[in-house]
Amino acid sequence: MGVRDVVTVVGVAALVLGWSAVSAKHKAISGTYTNKAYGITMSIPEFAEDATRPAVQLAQFFGPAEDKFAANVNVQVQFQKTTVDAYIDATKSDMATLGLELTKVSKVKVSGHSAVEFEAKGTVRGLPLLFVSRAIMRSDHTVLITGTALASKRTAHFASLQRSVRSLRLK
Repeated sequence: MGVRDVVTVVGVAALVLGWSAVSAKHKAISGTYTNKAYGITMSIPEFAEDATRPAVQLAQFFGPAEDKFAANVNVQVQFQKTTVDAYIDATKSDMATLGLELTKVSKVKVSGHSAVEFEAKGTVRGLPLLFVSRAIMRSDHTVLITGTALASKRTAHFASLQRSVRSLRLK
């Protein structure tokens, strides 16, 4: 499995965990990325607005590849106005379509916003995977953070992915 395949699996995970009909003009992304562990700071490229995109990938973090897959966390903004219940329904439908099993659905609050946390499992491109995600609803968009790991690496990675997903806060 190459980088393209890993990115495809990550893309499928994002699709599975809630993409649906979209319409909104979105803001250009800008800012600074800082990684204190490695002493890195960099400007995030400013990409032009594009009202035709359903979502923008804000960040992706990959662990080392193990057994042809790298555990990862990604953060995206989905340009849709929705409710928690509608998002849950869309995610359940998407999961069923892709043959994945939703193992946990919990409504939560994140920074005062309605949100939903999902856990799921299933096989994507021959890889048995586990997913944990939170979708946080704002007035005109949804912030989605998703962690993905091989099912065989649950003990090694899943608690860390859950902590990362649950740590996301909105200002």
